[in-house]
Amino acid sequence: MTFKELISSAGIPKLDAELLLAHATGHSRSWIMAHENCDTEPAAKRLFRKHAARRRKGEPLAYITGKKDFFGREFRVTKSVLIPRPCTELLVELAIDFLGTPKDTLSEIDDGIFGLAKRLAPGKWTTVVDIGTGSGCIAISLALEMKLDRVIAVDVSKKALNVASENACEYGCNDRISFIRGDGIRFLKGMNEPFMLISNPPYLSDKTKLDPSVSKYEPAKALFSGPKGLDVLLPLSAAARQNPFCKGIILELRKDQVSDVLRTLEN
Repeated sequence: MTFKELISSAGIPKLDAELLLAHATGHSRSWIMAHENCDTEPAAKRLFRKHAARRRKGEPLAYITGKKDFFGREFRVTKSVLIPRPCTELLVELAIDFLGTPKDTLSEIDDGIFGLAKRLAPGKWTTVVDIGTGSGCIAISLALEMKLDRVIAVDVSKKALNVASENACEYGCNDRISFIRGDGIRFLKGMNEPFMLISNPPYLSDKTKLDPSVSKYEPAKALFSGPKGLDVLLPLSAAARQNPFCKGIILELRKDQVSDVLRTLEN
């Protein structure tokens, strides 16, 4: 069976099929498209069909292939971590601007989703702290793009930290990132060196209805946070505000949460 025939018979969107076949064969998608009349090797065909069946059931492509592009790099992902989103790439862009020249910013990064950056105290900072690091995509992207010497990435999940650490090793920045397992808010309270905080915390209401491809597969603790989605955002903001070493904060959140978070940061 040729690549073209296998793709057309997969029962999934063509793009997904091309990417899964590229993964199964070890070739790039462009190579697959340029050689669509090539015969598929038996082992690659079996793997492709297995993966296509998972995709037909709604499993995200990133979990099937074990990788996701983010900010120009390919990150390893597992079901222990949230799949990086394009809007979080925009949060990283906002963070790069803010860390370079701290200026209060509120920017829409997706429909109803905002990136908030706010200066909390004057003075220089030496460290960036990423709370709820997941795959490490934010911490690693900032470490590489800004050539940061010290980043601390915190997560409650040991499995998530293992993924993040592997990603850091892949890009040669593991010596500049400290991976800490623990409660992020408790960690912030004990932080005693000048730092900037960044976080893409869980901010969805527990009642939020999501597509099954998200709700059935991605970690709920990384998505949901109480009846208003504020059960992490507000304590996190308060801990940042109350720590004199925190010079600024960068958050991903919903539009309807901005006023509550700003009130916490300013009081």
